[in-house]
Parts: sequence; C-alpha cells; structure tokens
Amino acid sequence: MPARIASTDGAAVAADRLILQLSRGLSAPSAAADTADSLSSALQSLQRHARSFGFSSQQCDQLVRLALIGRLRLSTAGSSAKHKAPKTSVSLAILRSVIPRPRAKLGRQAVLDIVAALGPSPGTDMIKLSGLQKDDTESSLGPERVKVDSKVQVAALKLLCVALDSPSVPLSVAASFYTDSNSDSAPTSRRERDQDGRELERLQRHAAQYSGLSGNLPSTYLTALARTTLEKCYATLFHFIEYQALRPHLCYLLCRITKRKHVRHYRITKLMALRANAAPELGISALLSTYANFYPDLLFPELLGGGGASSAAGAGPVGLKYPEPDWIAAVLLAHARCARRSAGEAVESDDEAENDSESAPGGTQRAAKKQRLSAKNVKDGGADENAASVLGVVSASIPIPNLVTIQPLNSAQKAFGTQPSLVTELSSLRHLAHSLDRLVLPSQAAAMLGTAFGARMMRVAVLAGATITNEESLSQAAPAGRRGQQTEHDACWMRLSDWLESVLGDEIGVQSSAASASQRQQLKLPSTDAEFKRLASLLRRARLMFELAEQMPAKLEGLMSSVLLAIARVAEPGRDDGDAWTERWDELTREVLAFVPLVMPSDLSSFEDRFMTPLEALARSTRVSLDTSAAVLLAINGLLTNWAVRDWREIGTRLDSRKSYRWGISNLDPSVDFGELIAATSARADRLAATLVGLYPRHVAMEHAVLSLYEGLARHLAGMGTVASVPALPLYAFTLHATTIVSVSRLCGLIQDLRHAFEHHNAVGPKLPAVDGGLESKFYDLSASFFEEENLSILNSRVTLVANLVWLGKIVTEEEAVGSLPPGLEQSVLNELTQRGEDLNLKLATLSNTPFSRAMSHLSERFANVYCASQGKKATAEDEWIRGPITPKTIKSAKKNGMPAAWTHTDFRAYLLDWLDTQGAHGMYELLKNILVTFGSQLKSIRGEAAAAAQ
Repeated sequence: MPARIASTDGAAVAADRLILQLSRGLSAPSAAADTADSLSSALQSLQRHARSFGFSSQQCDQLVRLALIGRLRLSTAGSSAKHKAPKTSVSLAILRSVIPRPRAKLGRQAVLDIVAALGPSPGTDMIKLSGLQKDDTESSLGPERVKVDSKVQVAALKLLCVALDSPSVPLSVAASFYTDSNSDSAPTSRRERDQDGRELERLQRHAAQYSGLSGNLPSTYLTALARTTLEKCYATLFHFIEYQALRPHLCYLLCRITKRKHVRHYRITKLMALRANAAPELGISALLSTYANFYPDLLFPELLGGGGASSAAGAGPVGLKYPEPDWIAAVLLAHARCARRSAGEAVESDDEAENDSESAPGGTQRAAKKQRLSAKNVKDGGADENAASVLGVVSASIPIPNLVTIQPLNSAQKAFGTQPSLVTELSSLRHLAHSLDRLVLPSQAAAMLGTAFGARMMRVAVLAGATITNEESLSQAAPAGRRGQQTEHDACWMRLSDWLESVLGDEIGVQSSAASASQRQQLKLPSTDAEFKRLASLLRRARLMFELAEQMPAKLEGLMSSVLLAIARVAEPGRDDGDAWTERWDELTREVLAFVPLVMPSDLSSFEDRFMTPLEALARSTRVSLDTSAAVLLAINGLLTNWAVRDWREIGTRLDSRKSYRWGISNLDPSVDFGELIAATSARADRLAATLVGLYPRHVAMEHAVLSLYEGLARHLAGMGTVASVPALPLYAFTLHATTIVSVSRLCGLIQDLRHAFEHHNAVGPKLPAVDGGLESKFYDLSASFFEEENLSILNSRVTLVANLVWLGKIVTEEEAVGSLPPGLEQSVLNELTQRGEDLNLKLATLSNTPFSRAMSHLSERFANVYCASQGKKATAEDEWIRGPITPKTIKSAKKNGMPAAWTHTDFRAYLLDWLDTQGAHGMYELLKNILVTFGSQLKSIRGEAAAAAQ
C-alpha cells in the first residue's frame, strides 16, 4: 500500500517526483530491460495520485506535454527529428490522469500543445498529399512535426472540451461512488456472507463521510488566458473539421467558443458541403445552428449552387452529448477527498472504493467487489435525491434546433416532396411565400428583418396567424408535456434575440444587463451617417416585429435597459470624461425609446432600476434636447397605455386561480404585485410631467407630451392611480399661459374623462373580488382608494377652477374654497399676470377667458366674421371686418354685418363654442356642456338635443 500523504505540500512534492519519474521512463531507450516495468509502475502511481489528490496547474500542463510530445521541454531542431511520441496506450493513460486539484486550471501552454498535436496520424505523407515534389533537399515547410495518433488526438480534444465547460456538480454527490452495486452472484458460504457484510459496512461508512460535504466543482478548468488562446485558435480548429475522427469533438468545442466574428461565408459553405456529401452528423448540424444564431440569412440554392429540394433533410432536434462524464466523476472524487483533508479528516492515499482485497478471518483472502470509477456508478448508486447525479448533471447538451422549416402537406398534397424541406432548399421567394403557412422553425427568420420585402412578408405571416398567434408555429417540435411553455423559450425568439443582441452589441458596443458595469459603459455612437442609418433601420424593423407580438424577448429587453442606462450616464450634467452630447445622441435615444412601450410588467423595484430611473434622468437632463425629453414622456405614456388596456381584474382572477396569463410571447409572473407597479409608475410619471411642463411651458412638443400623458392617466388608468386630479403647474400652463385653443380644449377633455370615470363608478358600483388577499383584491383596493370621497372633492374643485379660468372669468384666491387657485402659482407670477392685465385695461380673471385670452381672442374674431359671411353678409371694405376682442359692444355694432339682433354676449359665446366643437375642440365643449346647467341647456338647444331628449 502506498504511503499516506497528510499535507498538500507533501502531495505536490510527490506529484513532481512522479512526473519526473515518468519523464525519465519516456526518455529511456526502449531496448532497456526494465524500461517497460518502470514505466508501468510510474503510470500506476500517477493514476493513484490523480484520483486521491489531483495535480496543480503547472503539473497538469506538464502531463499534457508528456502525453503528446513525450518530454517536458522542446529540444533543438537537430534532436527533434529523432524523437518519437509515446506509445498510444501510454499517452491515453497519461491523459486520463490529468485531474486538476481544487483551484488548479490548465494554462495556455496546454491548449497550444493540444492544438499543435492535431493533424494527420503517423505514416501520412503530407508532401505527397499536398502535390509537392519530394527531393533530397531539406523541406521548406518548417521543422518536422511530432505526429500523434488519432486516438490520442481524440482524447486530448475530449480533455479540452470538458476543461472548457464543466458542470458544477455538488461535492456531496461523491458519496454515490461508495455503494455495493455488484449483485452478479449470491454468497454461498457463511464466510462469504460475513465478508460481504463487512464490505457493505465499509462502503456505507465511506458514503457517510462524503455525503455531508459542501461546495461544488468549478464551471471551467481553463485559465482566462487559456480560454483567450483557444478562441484565437478558432481558425486552426476549424481547419481540421474535415478529419472524421476529430469532427464530433471539434464541433462540440467550436459550438462552445463561437462568436459573431468567427462566422464567415466560407465556413458556412464548407459545413453545408460536409452535411450534403456525408452521412448526417449531429456535430455539423449543431455548428450550423450555432452559426445561424449570429448570421441568419436566407441562402437560396441559386446563391449556393445547390440542387433545390433534393438535398438531405435536416437532423432532428437532439443535442450533442457531454464528451467525457467519466472525467468529471474522477475530478469529483479527487476534489471531495481534498475537501475532507482540508476539514481535518484522515483520508487514505489509495483508492478507498477500489481496494483490491481485504483480509478475511482465518487468514484467507477473497477478492473484494470492485467498482469502476465512472458516472454510471453515481447514476445507479443510492445517492440522496437532493444530490443530482453526475450523469444527470453532465448530460447538458447543445440543443440543435430542427433545421427542417417547411413541413410537407398531407399525403394527398405533398407538393414539394415527401420529406420536410429546409429554408435553404426553397427555389425562390415565391416558393417561400407559398410555404409560410407551414413554417415549423424558420432557422433564418431573423434575416427577414433585413429587407423591406422580408419585413412585410413576416408581418403578413404574423397577421395571418402563422407565427406569433400560434405559439407552436415558430418553435421546434416540442415533446409531450412541454407544449404549453412560454413562447420566449421557443427557439425562434431565442434566435431572434440572440442575433439582435449580437448585432447591437457590435454596432453600439453595449452588452446585456447581465454584463459587468465596465462593459455597459463602453457605449459608442455610430461614427458615420451610413452606420447610424443602418442601426436605426435595424431598430425600426425589429420594433415593428415585436409590436405585433406586443412584447420584446427578455434578452432584448435587458439589452435595451443597458442601452438606456448607458445613454443616461452620458447625459449626466457636469460629466468631464470627453463624452460630448450631440444631436446624434438625441437621435439614438429616440430610436431606443420606441421600444419602451413593449416592456413587460415586472417587479416594481427591478422595473424602476432598469427603466424608470434612466428615463427620468434623460428627461430631466439639461444636456438632451427638449424634443428628446418630450419623447421620454410619450414613451412612458405608451408603456402605461399598453399596460392599462388589459382587463386587470380578469388577469387577477386567472392568476389567483393558479392559471397562466399570456402577455405577448411569455406568461406573467403571478408573484408580482402589478397593482403596486402600475400605481407607482403612474405617480412617478405624473410628477415628472408636472415638473417638465412647469420648466418649459412654451415648448410645443413638451406641451403635447404632457397632455398626452395626462390623457392616458385620465382615460385608461382611472381607478389604478393614486391621485384623481391634475397638478397645479399643468393647470396654469394650459389656461393662464395657453397660447392656442388646443391645450385648453385637451385639458378640459381629460378633466371630463375623469368626471365620467367617477360617474360610471358610482352608477355601476364596484365588483367584489372572488378571493381575499389575491391580485384581484389588490386592484379592488386600488380602485376604492382612487374613487374615494376626498379625491372626488379635489376633482370637483379642479373642475370649478377650470370653468372659472376659461369661461366664467373668476379667480378665487381664498384657500380651501371650491375652485380656488391651488398651491404652485407663486405670488410673483400672479403679480406679473396682474400687471399685464392692467396694461391691457383688463382684469386678472379675464386674461384666460374668452374673448380676451391669447388662445381665444383670434378665434372669437374669426368666428364672428365666418358666421356673418354665412348669413350672406360679405365684407366689401376693410372697415366692415369685425375686429376683436368680441365684447357686448362689439356684438351690438356687428349686427349690421349680419349678426342676429337678438344675440347677447352669452348667445355669441354659446354659438362660438358649438363652432369650436365642429372644428375639433371637443374637450372644452363636452366639459362646459356637462358642468354648466343653464349654459349646457343652451348648447343642447342649438343642436336640437334638448327637444330630442324631451320627446
């Protein structure tokens, strides 16, 4: 039995001694008598040490070099020609012993040695195959390469695959190795039964020692430099993909390291040729599918020189299996033993589960039951249910989407052959158009975003119900029991979002929300107009696509959040990092803001961090243009409107009954308080709009955006907000400071919408929720707080104030009086308005009133002349034109122009308001008609509504 090693330092010294002994054995002349025995002994000791302790990073690199080259250091050019690689069996045994100990990883040199060992097997004449003439002179192709057997190359590639991407298995799973799974023959004697009992007791004791371990295996065994080196060797790895023995493992490795920069036309063509000329291989299909994630393009036969539908059909939706689960099992056992030693436990240095024998009573010995160290032992062993088996964990596969995209018609109508067709096998765009209704998985669907024709075709397919409306149509064939999953997990949406994230990441240099903060700060602006137009065109086409789905995929939503956060950092006032805000930043911001209405409702804290915080920072920033600030408000209004148009009481009922509710392409999370989300977002948008309109009351785009937001809050979100009124600053901006009838009428219209919501609520009454404490109950409580009596009193006061300012010519300054001026209008502003009225020989109360306000004076003058002209009185001289302001005195003098003699000033204003309604100012007409009893009756009588109601 080998000597016990109690410390890590002792294990490292012993490993160095074993590697040196192995190196000497490989370098010794093969003719020596004891060379084979010493080499075999060294290999056995090396394997025992690997399973018990593992090797350090440097030692792993040395073992890889010994397995492939047979020496630790490169020799000179003269001696390298005489050196031969180790025997195949020796190299395979050494590679199986490359077990990293905890915190050890393979370095850059190991990757280079493995890549350098690829190529033809020994005996292949590369000079002859390359067509070069062979002569006696020294070859100019460089130094002769140490050729490695193909079996060793495969083993080295497997090691590289598992070292690059490894499952994080819990260390406690190592207890599953110590189970008695040998039931081939039952013991026949009492001695054998006693020996079996002792063996079982020993295994159970070992299993108990490992079942309580904490921690997991690392997810990779390559250093960062080694991974970078492996990516740089992509072209070399792809070069050897024609070698059939290496191809499965090369495809697995390339699938794991492929990035957008690696996808090239000639590589796609080469893979397609291999797929068409050889038997179907899962590796090639998987690599093609990986390429399609980054380069989705409709490649028709005339572009590839293909033969149409005669090509082979695609492989099924299966995955590439993990290359070497047994290696993970060996690493798991070594790490578990090291963890026990770190905890102070005594662990034998030999293999506890693989003792050759154990002494039996009476001096006799019986062979102990041996277990092979593999993942199968873990799967078949009696591990705890909570500890995932190694085989179950390492069976993580690369999903290969079904490359078959056009499903054939029924047996009587198979127009394009008996087998399903690929997108690349379609003969023309016309063929594609006729096949849209039979799309199963459009592997190149994202390319349709690239052309105007393709974008229109995709929209037609969506509207026809061939895509988004049918959650199975764009996804690969799902197995039984999984057909009801969220559509965002479908392969099509994943491919679209992956492709868009990759392209946008290259265009503007921003990563998804999962990336580090330093990556998110690397936002770059397109340097030329052509680049910006290409980016803007891509964003617009993608937005049109996802607008039809009413939601973005989660990955794209995270990317848009990262873009907004990065732009908000650039827009921070006082930045001194060289980022100058230009008009191009405003244009990019407005393109990205178009995606905000497609954001899915989520947790309030997460939503505010990802979207509301950067949006508010952009709107308030002094570096951005006012048009961009207005666009932020419009984007928030679009988002709230898309949320509000849903029947949230019905949604709450479904979620409370544990049913799913589909929002676009995914299901809502039933654990989210959507009532709190909508109410808090509405209140924050309300405050932001009031602040901006108070700062910039004269900006037309800002005025429109603020009014649009308040119209959305009044019409769609009534009953889901917190305050049922309009703040003071918007009231003053759209009455006393209004310059056109548009803002006045829209303000009156949204106030009338609020009045109508209260009237409807009082008439219909609330519907009690079916479940107390559920989501429906939360929306019921939110509605009850919105329509409470206090909010109704505030709304009535606002209604009276608006009527006083725009029609009655009153100003109430007493606090808490009905219709009084709310806090927000400073005394200095009131003094300025009063002084302006005195200059015009007017009172403050009439500044916003017809016919004296700037918004109404010209309209009242125009109506007087239009009305008189309609009565047959045409102005023939300049002095016959009725000029405002239209006062009772003006009306009296205008009767000679055709104005009715019986008209009073009130009659004139009534007909003026009726005329304004026909011209589009519906809000003012509806509000005044419903709140002023006498005046409202006069308005109704003009149109005959009063007589019709009486009948």
